[in-house]
Amino acid sequence: MKLTLPQQDVYFEQLLYPNEPIYNIGAKIKIEGKIEIHSMKEAYEILINQHDAYRGSISKETGNISFIIADTHETSLKVIDFSDEEKADEKANNFMQEEFQKPFEFLKDKLLHNFILLKVSEEKHYLFSVYHHIITDGWGTSLMFQRLVSNYNELISYGKVTTEYPYTYTDFAENDDEYYQSEAYEKDKNYWKEKFKILPERLFQTIRETDASNKSDRKRLVIPRKAYDELIEISKQSRSSVFHVILGLLYLYLGKRYNQQDISIGVPVLNRSNAAFKRTVGLFMGVTALRMQLGFQSTFIELLQEIRQQLRQDYRYQRFPLGKLVKELDAYQEKDRLFNLTLSYEKQDYATNFLNTKTQVIPLSHKSERVALAIYVREFDSTKDVILDFDYNINYFEEHLIDSFVTGVENLMHQIIKEPNRKLCEYHYIKTQEKQELLYDFNNTAFQYSEKETVLSYIEKQAKKTPNAIALKDKEHTYTYKEVEALSNSAMQHILKTGIGVGEPVAMLMPRSAKLIIGILAIMKSGRPYIPLDPKFPVNRLNHIVEHSKVPLIISDKTHATYLGKSNSILDDLFVNDTEMHQTNVAIEGDNSAYIIYTSGSTGNPKGVEINHNALLNFLIGMQKSPGIYKEDVLLSVTTQSFDISILEFFVPLICGGTTYIVTDDVLENPFEVIRTINSVQPTVMQATPSFYQMLFNAGWTGNKTLKILCGGDLLSETLADKLIKTCSEVWNMYGPTETTIWSTCKRVVEAEQSSNIGTPIQNTQIYILDNELSLVPKYAPGIIYIGGKGLAKGYYRNLEMTQERFIKNPFNKGEIIYNTGDLGKWNEEKEIIFLGRNDNQVKIRGYRIELGDIETKLNAIETVKSSVVVAKKRGDQEAFLVAYVQKENEEFNSKEVLNTLSSQLPKYMIPYAITLVDEFPLTPNKKVDRKALSTQKLNEKSYDAELFIQPSSNLEIRLSKIYEDVLKLERNIGLNENFFELGGHSLNAVKLINKIEKEFQNTLSLKTIFDKPTLQEVARYLTTNTQKSHRKIVVQEKKPYYPITSPQYAIWIASLAPEKSIAYNMFAAYAIEGKIDKETLHYAFLKTINKFEILRTNFIEVNGVACQKVLDIQDVAFKIDEFETSVAASKNKLREYVNSEFDLENELLFKVGLFKDEEGKETLVFAAHHLIMDGWSLEVLIKEIAQYYKAAFDKKNVHEEKLNFQFKDFVAWQNTVQANNEERNSQYWSNYLADYSWNNLIPYDKEYSNKEYTGSFYLFDWNLNLLEPLNKLVLKQKVSLHSLLVVAFNVLLHKLYEHTDICVGTINSGRVFSELNDHIGMFVKTLPLRTKINENQSFSELLRETHDNILVIDEHQDMSQTIMNELRLEAIIVLQNQTYDYDNIYLSETVTVRRYPIDAKYNRLPLLIDFSVNENFFHGSIYYDTEKYNSETIALLVLKLEILLKEVVENPDVLIKDINIDLDFEKEKIIDIDFNF
Repeated sequence: MKLTLPQQDVYFEQLLYPNEPIYNIGAKIKIEGKIEIHSMKEAYEILINQHDAYRGSISKETGNISFIIADTHETSLKVIDFSDEEKADEKANNFMQEEFQKPFEFLKDKLLHNFILLKVSEEKHYLFSVYHHIITDGWGTSLMFQRLVSNYNELISYGKVTTEYPYTYTDFAENDDEYYQSEAYEKDKNYWKEKFKILPERLFQTIRETDASNKSDRKRLVIPRKAYDELIEISKQSRSSVFHVILGLLYLYLGKRYNQQDISIGVPVLNRSNAAFKRTVGLFMGVTALRMQLGFQSTFIELLQEIRQQLRQDYRYQRFPLGKLVKELDAYQEKDRLFNLTLSYEKQDYATNFLNTKTQVIPLSHKSERVALAIYVREFDSTKDVILDFDYNINYFEEHLIDSFVTGVENLMHQIIKEPNRKLCEYHYIKTQEKQELLYDFNNTAFQYSEKETVLSYIEKQAKKTPNAIALKDKEHTYTYKEVEALSNSAMQHILKTGIGVGEPVAMLMPRSAKLIIGILAIMKSGRPYIPLDPKFPVNRLNHIVEHSKVPLIISDKTHATYLGKSNSILDDLFVNDTEMHQTNVAIEGDNSAYIIYTSGSTGNPKGVEINHNALLNFLIGMQKSPGIYKEDVLLSVTTQSFDISILEFFVPLICGGTTYIVTDDVLENPFEVIRTINSVQPTVMQATPSFYQMLFNAGWTGNKTLKILCGGDLLSETLADKLIKTCSEVWNMYGPTETTIWSTCKRVVEAEQSSNIGTPIQNTQIYILDNELSLVPKYAPGIIYIGGKGLAKGYYRNLEMTQERFIKNPFNKGEIIYNTGDLGKWNEEKEIIFLGRNDNQVKIRGYRIELGDIETKLNAIETVKSSVVVAKKRGDQEAFLVAYVQKENEEFNSKEVLNTLSSQLPKYMIPYAITLVDEFPLTPNKKVDRKALSTQKLNEKSYDAELFIQPSSNLEIRLSKIYEDVLKLERNIGLNENFFELGGHSLNAVKLINKIEKEFQNTLSLKTIFDKPTLQEVARYLTTNTQKSHRKIVVQEKKPYYPITSPQYAIWIASLAPEKSIAYNMFAAYAIEGKIDKETLHYAFLKTINKFEILRTNFIEVNGVACQKVLDIQDVAFKIDEFETSVAASKNKLREYVNSEFDLENELLFKVGLFKDEEGKETLVFAAHHLIMDGWSLEVLIKEIAQYYKAAFDKKNVHEEKLNFQFKDFVAWQNTVQANNEERNSQYWSNYLADYSWNNLIPYDKEYSNKEYTGSFYLFDWNLNLLEPLNKLVLKQKVSLHSLLVVAFNVLLHKLYEHTDICVGTINSGRVFSELNDHIGMFVKTLPLRTKINENQSFSELLRETHDNILVIDEHQDMSQTIMNELRLEAIIVLQNQTYDYDNIYLSETVTVRRYPIDAKYNRLPLLIDFSVNENFFHGSIYYDTEKYNSETIALLVLKLEILLKEVVENPDVLIKDINIDLDFEKEKIIDIDFNF
């Protein structure tokens, strides 16, 4: 029999891990007391005869993978005697565990179970049993055990087995096949597809990648019987089951521990729909994904009701297999998002004893869990304690992590038992001891210092201590401590003289220099906070800061004396000591404000953070201690004064007697100058962002072994950390938001793996990691970082509302405040924090914290922008950059103008790297914009280095660049040195490029020219030196009753004389309609299109034995939209019948449109056409035309129509003339090309000849996008196309599998030989034979280049005579579609969208059509195969092996063909002597 649906899931999953026991199930049964071994053996033999599933094995004898059930068996119960050995019990247990972890082999006649009786002593035995899951499930093992005990006991008591067992698994197999063919299957499928059309977020993150992806271990929790009985009592009170209670416990725990509300757990479903199946041994069980949305304001009892209700609803659809759902969702790479935790509840009746013995069932672990965590609840006896086994995958959990996890579950369980009626948000699962640790031990940072002191008094003391020591330097000036004090005091007196109010801020506007710091000190000495203004920032932003802060005084250098339209005070003038001026000293209190720094704000404008002197001094002293800055140190200051980390650079050296060297702006603009400055100054300390250090390394910096590195402001990558550690003396990772005074934690990084470790809190600082309900999360669990202590800002300047929102009451210490950073982190074992990224819209770019809403607000204010979302992405080197996704308001939108507008309003680091137009934003289940989805999308355009960009300059280059932009869909200039294929070009749009160049320059290029000259500069030179002009003129034919057809059309016409073959040439598409479609407008749009393109009103008739085309006048066209009403259940079949019905080629339109409406009001639009009148390219033209006419009519606007210069019939006349002129040349070429080729089967048929013909089915597959990138790199390096690579790989695969050395497959040529044809509908496409001769001693790369050249040559002979075409017997055609048009989502108006709705074709016109589809988001494949020739398993194996082959040649393109290994893992095992061909 064929595999049942549950068996298929198990089988194909096992194939992925052939050497791992992922589906071993079973137990050891401890038997205490004397047993009769002969009776046990007999009981076992009878047992296997009773249960057909246990006589089953895997076979491919019939061509299909099938489950063969033997009528008889010759197995016997093996007995092993350990009783004479030392430590017999231990050895027996070790033996059983080892046996349990051995994988089964899928071999013919090899039974998939193993029973062994182990003797430990005369009165102690173990009955060991292990089964492959494909023959049974947990329920079945329970039945088996009971039956074995019954057989044994009856043999002992009566001498024979007296009870009968009439149940067989084959009965279920028949039932299962009926289900697969039923409407119930389709209904179940639709339910699950809808439920998981948006997948939940990942619950667990991998902590490592090992070779053994399924290796697991076990942690056991024993629940005392008393506690478990209390859980049962809760279930009774809530009218649920104890299983529901444990599920509720887990959902609540996972939600709180991982800060998630949308959680899915895999739970087993019995899938035994009738009483007989409940008594049948075999695999029935499946796993269903129970998805719950947690509302933390609900009570636990309410959660149980929701779980019960959801389970009840899901169970109606439980039979649909998980593997099929993964396929339908296209979620092969994201299965862990369906669920990555399973819960199994085992309460089988294992309490039955063998006669005169005490029997105990003890489960075993195969230690190969595929999910991150599998939890087994084992209640085998209603009087004993209950076991919870946590089988954890070691790629997700280390021992201390699982210990913490299990402890949390236990703690929460006791809370629920104690108070089952509380709200979910009120439960806590951290014990007092750990709470003490998290609140106090981890935050033991108290340090005493005089709060009467300030940074100013510290510097003053230092000046008295070392007056002549160097305090500040830049490339022009040097200042001693004494001079710094004198100049700042003088400037302070001038500031006081202005009469501005105490506490009012003073702005400092000037470039970086030593004088800048003296000016800042003067402002603080005057008792006023300073506001830094960097002149490099946009004027609009600076004006906002000045206006918002209401700053009464701006101090600047002479260059900026009137900047911002103000009359500013000149700093140099303030340094002049006025002897007549009264000398005043201002008393500075710790609570006085020291500075106000404006950072990015979500409202679109920056917000001011106000820091007092106490917070500042606490920070500076903390930094002096750790990382440690001393009087001998010279600190190189490279950070803009508008970034708060500059304050460390300015003042930490000054409070301890060190020196600060200020690098000026002109030097900072040139990384090579920065390196020269480092080498010249020889600093001992330097602070910067990761991107700054990376820039230095990129410029050739080799580090400095005397330099202490402080790195913060953004995530430190492992790569950069490794470089810094190896080249500098110390590396410190710094973390902290502006709102908590610069840095709040620090960590000396000594290994690259510590790059995300931000260490421990600095002095007088507390770190709390909390969940969304402000509860503590345990060690190792992620949460939001909150910061408290003396570093807290006073708040946001002049913004009380935002201050109260972000600075909240400390839930653990009354009267204190904590700040919500919006960052995610977790504690590790060493009481340090691991940084996990942002929790909101804030990001850091080159160290600058940016509120993405700031940029979005500016974008949305632009007239041509309707809405925008800005996200941060990361390049391969982990450098972050911004991308704006924009919905445009109108057609006047221009991304370059938008970027120019932003540049005038925002700093450079806030300008998006790219703007990508979208029709709509992806949404989360809560209908919020899914920023994570956007951040993982690939950009349409490739990144490029602006410094290496060569601008087109000549008229020809500029025109050519515009063509490249259009073809590649890029909204930026193309550089002369940029490679067409690196920018996303491929064979298909290379044809478009050639046609557009020909139209623009009247110059003919070949496809080979584009591959040989891939850069714009090379093509420009070619056009300049090559004068081969095109002379193509299509003449409009006189009106005639009929016209000739092309050779490809004739081949289709001949084939279509047979009805089934004619239907095989039907082309169709179906679309689900969202919104209310206007039928009259739709009819108008189709009629306009039919009027424009004569081919849509063309029939095919036979005149004097010759096939001709006949064009109808538009007034003779009786076009209508067919309307149908149908049920939901019958809808898909009705659609399939409509598109798979035969066209009357002579008398009816060969283009039809249907509108289907079901009883729920859902509408589906379907159109179908015969391949005689259109090809795949035409589909895009057709859809665009329909959408254009519909939208214009709906909006009551006129369409600007470009009249066609000719029609398809006119092209045919031209084409046939061209073909006739070249017929001798082309016929000679093809005759030689195909000489001596033998048209044999490429792939042996699985089935004998059948009367049925032309039936087809799709095999769909998806390959990881990670495979596409190296494939693209390979084709670029080899200067070939991806299509060429895929064709060669397929041919080599056929050679390896079937030893073919001469192979001919079909390739598709667009047939649109010049640009005017691009906008036409018609049957232009040509199928060309590609012949490849394979020598196994040749390298793959050599064959690849040969084949690519071969493809380019046959392109030049694409017009093939009918005689040659008639000789072709192609068995496979390989197509690559690089999708540039979104066929899946078509927008007809603001209220109507149609989305692609899949329908299967009924007939197939050749054995194999292999179709690859690629864009930046997917790597799809489909094989349309003849089901009367091939089994789906054969196609599946081809795909598996093709992927293996591609991966191997990517690693080593020069590998000899004979050395390519395409064996699957299980085929590499020498002990397996079997040919899997499925």
